[in-house]
Formats: sequence, structure tokens, C-alpha cells
Amino acid sequence: MLIPHRVDVLHPVWPWMNFVMIGVNVVVYLLAVSGNPFVIDYMIMDGWGLTGIFGSAVLHFDLLHIAFNLIYLWVFGNAICSKFGNFNYLIVYFGGAVFAGILHILFDGSPAVGASGAINAILGFFVVLYPRNNIHCFYLIFVTGGSFSIRAWWLIGFWFALDIYGALSGSESGIAFWAHIGGFLFGVTLGFVCLLFNWIEMSEFDNETALDMFRDRHPD
Repeated sequence: MLIPHRVDVLHPVWPWMNFVMIGVNVVVYLLAVSGNPFVIDYMIMDGWGLTGIFGSAVLHFDLLHIAFNLIYLWVFGNAICSKFGNFNYLIVYFGGAVFAGILHILFDGSPAVGASGAINAILGFFVVLYPRNNIHCFYLIFVTGGSFSIRAWWLIGFWFALDIYGALSGSESGIAFWAHIGGFLFGVTLGFVCLLFNWIEMSEFDNETALDMFRDRHPD
């Protein structure tokens, strides 16, 4: 088990919108486990319905599922929300959810719920902005545990590779690998577009972005 708990990223503004999204996920989870009919009938992604594609991005039925998703949302979402702006953050979250839904419907098609597609968009955006920043993690292997730190591009790249493997191997784990891939690719693409058009301002205290690294290797 691997649990990220902190990233070495400056927070230039208070990321209140991410707190709102965490709260929305919690409220919808409570409605779901209480058997709310609207949640059951309309917010599960099952085909091309927009209420399902958007609604499933805040819907969970399992306590461990929502707990792990909210940990990732707290750690990485706060960083992106603070850097990109509170309202712009919704573009990453729900844009990622839409692209996650599209790939999931096209290549899997089974009913799905969970914020994982949106969270993978946040991870993709994060690794473009902060590839060299450290992610601090707890780990637990059987009865042995500890902590370590690792560069973002290594860890997030490893997670993405696992999703690719899961999708291509036809794993029956119940994980929506194609949704993860769709969200991640959206986040990476949006991150590069924002940097290319200067829609996001990196400070002198930030490390190199992925775009900076590419330009260093391929100077004009």
C-alpha cells in the first residue's frame, strides 16, 4: 500500500475550491449509501448520459474508495487549485472527468463511479507543472511500513504505466483503467497548453516544468 501525504509545492492562494469539491464528494457519498434515488438512478455513468458522466465524478459507494480518492484529491488537488486558480480548477476536474468518461465508454462500457478520472487529470496536470518536485509517501508492506520521497515524474509515471498495463491486459480488477488514462491524458494536454500560451504563471521559486525540460533538451 502506497499513500502520498505531501508534495513540495508552493501554494500562492488558498485552494478553497478543492475543499468545496472534497465536501461535495463526501455529501454525495452519504446520499449514495443512504439509498437516495436520484443518486442511484442518474449519477452512475452508464452510457452517454451527461448526468452520469458528470455525476459519477463525485460519486462513490465504498468507504475505502472515497477515502483513498480524497487523500489524492487533498494532496494534489490543493497544489493545482492554488496554482491554476480556484475557478479554473473546475476545468481540470470536470474536463478530466469528461475525457475519462469518453475513453471508459468507448473501450470498457461497464457502469462506473468515482473521482479517479478527475484525479488522474489533476495528476497529469501536476506532473507537467512539477515533474521534479518531490512527493512524500507512506508505505505499508505486510507488517512493515515507513516513508520516502520521490520525484513526481517517476511516481506518477509509474502509476500511469500501471493503468496502461491494466487496460491492455484486460484486467478484471474492477478498476476503470481507461477512465484513468483518459483523465491523465487530458490533464497532461491541458498542462502543456497552459504553459505554451502562458495561461499559468510559474514563479522563480518553482522547479523546471516539463516544458522547460523539453526545451532544454531541444533548444531552438
